[in-house]
This record gives sequence, C-alpha cells and structure tokens, in this order.
Amino acid sequence: MNIVGKTLAVTVMGLAATGAQATIKGGVTTASTELVFNLWNEASEISYALDLGVIHNDFLDTKTEAKSWSIDAKTSTAFAAFLAATQPEQTLVYNIASSNGSLTGGLAALPYYGLLRTSNDANISKVTTTAINNTAGKINNRAIKLNTQLNVSGGDISNNFDSVSGKADVGYFGTSWGDNMDGSTGFGTVGLEGEGNTLGFYWQNREFASLGLTGIEKLADWTFVIDFDTKTAALNYGAPAVVPVPAAVWLFGTGLMGLFAAKRRKALTA
Repeated sequence: MNIVGKTLAVTVMGLAATGAQATIKGGVTTASTELVFNLWNEASEISYALDLGVIHNDFLDTKTEAKSWSIDAKTSTAFAAFLAATQPEQTLVYNIASSNGSLTGGLAALPYYGLLRTSNDANISKVTTTAINNTAGKINNRAIKLNTQLNVSGGDISNNFDSVSGKADVGYFGTSWGDNMDGSTGFGTVGLEGEGNTLGFYWQNREFASLGLTGIEKLADWTFVIDFDTKTAALNYGAPAVVPVPAAVWLFGTGLMGLFAAKRRKALTA
C-alpha cells in the first residue's frame, strides 16, 4: 500500500479541504466515484493506478479550472516499481475516468449524472441511459478491484493511494479495464493515448435541454509526461481556452458606436 505525495493545483487543494479525498471511492454503482488515472505498459505487462483525490461531483463543480498532479518515484514505491519495469522507448498509454450513476435527489442530481472520461475521438456518439449506467458500473468495478488489491475500503476517505499491478493481479489494467472499459458497450474505446500526448476529457451525461446539458461536452485536455532522468511525472488538466473575439467584431462594434455618436450629434445640432 502506498500513500502518494501529490502536488495539486490550488483548486484541487480546496476540494481536499472539504473532505473530498478518498482511497478510491467506490463500492456502490449508483454513487459518485473518484477520478482514477491509469497508466499501462503492455509490453512489460505492468500497470499503474493513481487515485486523484477528487470526487466526480466536485470535479464537475470546478470543471473549468486547471489542475495538476506530480508523481515522484522517491515517494511512491508503486511508481518506482512501474518505472523499474519500463524502458523510455516503450509505448505507454494512459486514461482517466469517473462516474455517477445516481439520479437520487431529483433535479439536484442531474448535473452530476453520467461519466467523465478521456477519449481520443472527437466525435463521440450520444448513447442511451442504459449504456451510461453500464459503463458507470464498470468504472466502479475497477475502483473495487484496485481497492481489493490494496486491501482497503472504498469508504476510506483519509488518504490517497496508488498501486502497481502485474498481469496476475486483480487490478491489472489489461484484464480489468483495457481500452474497451471492460467490455462495456456503446462507447467504442476508452481513449488511450501515449505518454507525452494529449487526451480530450468529455462529460457524457443524460441530455436535459432545460438544464443546458448537451449530452456530450468536451471540458478540456489532459497531458501526461514522464521525466525518466528524475523519475518524476506530471499530469495536467488544462482549463478550456477562452475564445478570442475576432478583430472584425471589434471593428464592427466600433463602427456602430461611431454611427450612434454621429446620429446623436446630428440630433443635437438640429
């Protein structure tokens, strides 16, 4: 069992102060899980999992804010073991996911219902509520398997943990998760991307137009990079870019203001 020292952005530290940290919160399919980061070296048959310390609902409350985590082999024996079995030239893939399959609470629960998941597919299809619930169950089951391997409870909210898994372990990524979310249907691949590359993060939810929910909403991008020399890694979630107002719009607005001013001067002169 490894307690992870993580450097988080201010927004995530704020969530931790409210009690949002947990081992890997899971155990009830219809409840909110935590975000879990998964890293896989298929060639060496080893995987690494990190509880990000942020519950699904809390992440959605701060979805426009940038967040970051650092991982250091000097303070994480699990990450050190993963790197010891990994060569820099080997292909590594990663993803992040969380879910909340509960509509208990009526309208107040709707903004949190659904999945948060990485994807390298910009054209994710809308799916049925049944498919969302099925995949929410798979995400929860992965949390249960990782907790089982660590011999900890999904209700333990005192620490954040990480773990390393070999092919024979219950938490091994290739058998308990993989690129198809443990066989869940309707979603295609989970969205694995190589270390050093960017993955989009999508909020896939029940569509309620009256609440402004889109069914599928891209929130921002994740990046993950390992420094093999220092044996450290950085995981970053970036806030969506602010769309700049085109210059033509400013010029059009300035022109309108000029016309209004000229019209007012003419009226005063008359």
